[in-house]
Amino acid sequence: MMMYSRSGFLCVCLAMMAVALTAVTANESPNNDERQLQAFDFFDPDTDLCDNSANPLEDRPELGPCDTSRFPRCNGDQDICYNRKPSRDHFHRDNHQHKFYIQYDRVFCYPKSWGGCSSCSPGRYCKSEKRCILEEEGYPCAEWF
Repeated sequence: MMMYSRSGFLCVCLAMMAVALTAVTANESPNNDERQLQAFDFFDPDTDLCDNSANPLEDRPELGPCDTSRFPRCNGDQDICYNRKPSRDHFHRDNHQHKFYIQYDRVFCYPKSWGGCSSCSPGRYCKSEKRCILEEEGYPCAEWF
């Protein structure tokens, strides 16, 4: 009969518990964060701004309401991604973060099989504040998208 020291027995028990826990969690449904990552982008006509300048690659951005007829129409197996980008000279007054805007030539349809896209490039969308945050590290967002 094999004899284990107490510490050896404890290590074996902990290892077996870790393996069992890994097997159980691998079969669970995705948590809230994972489900949010699987969601595609969204558009809010009340907060989203678009560059309505004549030559967006050359002119200074003219931010204003978006003309949704200029967005691409995606087919059934695709979803739209707005790929918002930070303005160089428009900032939020309350936190001095860059305002993000949509440039029509950066809006694309991506396969739904991709599971999502980047709402803000670079940066991350703070859903609770309805805006992109460029410097997200340590930012107190209540709910990230």
